Amino acid sequence: MRFPDPQLSAFRRLATLALRHLPHTHPAYRILWSSTVCHTDWFVFLDDLEYRFHPAGCGNRFCPSCARDWSDDLRSRLTPVATSIRPRRLRHLVLTVVSAPSGKLSEYLSQMMTCFRLWKDAGRRGTTRSRTNDAIKTNAFLKPVSGITSKIEVTWSEKGWHPHLHCLLDASRFDCEKGDPARETWTTITGNHMAKPATVVDVRRCDDNIAASAECAKYCMKPFSPKQFTPERLAELCVATFHRRLTASSGTLHIPTLPDHSHGCEYIGTIRALANIYSSTHSGKLERNVAHAALRAFQRRYSSNPDAVAGLPDYILNM
Repeated sequence: MRFPDPQLSAFRRLATLALRHLPHTHPAYRILWSSTVCHTDWFVFLDDLEYRFHPAGCGNRFCPSCARDWSDDLRSRLTPVATSIRPRRLRHLVLTVVSAPSGKLSEYLSQMMTCFRLWKDAGRRGTTRSRTNDAIKTNAFLKPVSGITSKIEVTWSEKGWHPHLHCLLDASRFDCEKGDPARETWTTITGNHMAKPATVVDVRRCDDNIAASAECAKYCMKPFSPKQFTPERLAELCVATFHRRLTASSGTLHIPTLPDHSHGCEYIGTIRALANIYSSTHSGKLERNVAHAALRAFQRRYSSNPDAVAGLPDYILNM
């Protein structure tokens, strides 16, 4: 069992401040609110008369602890796929766009994904469009590519937001030097659909497929830094990525979905809810017995570990 990131407390405080920049009716408000109580409770399951406990995370892909879990889950699914590719066929491609000023991240992410879709279409069909909608012939540079997986990553610098795409390609050949169709097509398309054309495109042949999959599956935001983030930036980041798919895959690099390992386990409740049931005078005898058994099992397992119980009130550990 891995416990919350040491920076989680600072992130929870930042999320609390970020809530002030969103109306209560905004869909992303719920995600930020969940971050304010991330890992302050535990889910309790019963599996063949044995209690199992899982930290109640917020699911925010930018939370220090939940982002790590998200990255590990993606890597566990991507690594077996990447290692099945023959050596020297895997390429790591990075596609960039111009930096987005504060307040424009959502717009720039949508434009970047439109450009990426058009770039893939051009690479398969061998044609693209100019700013005046004239057809431009280009080489079908994606024909040697039999599989592709992509992931959005966002960083912040003094120039603003920097959204970009990390891609893994399963290709017999793929060139992206200056003057090559893949690079020139990306520059043309971004010039047509964004404020400025993108000129930075990088592709490298991967000698280690496992390391390449780990690089592509890493955090969708650089590790949390309280000095880098402000409440306004966190709110904008959550709004811009709300209900936005950050990963995609196809062909020989299709990422499978993991089976549900909780099948067969009975969900009992959360530690806080069970503590309320046990201490309530209105609870029935059976409910109190179930709650007491789960709380005692939790105390025996984790009461001596301060990292595990850091978010729980003391009275729960003394019941």
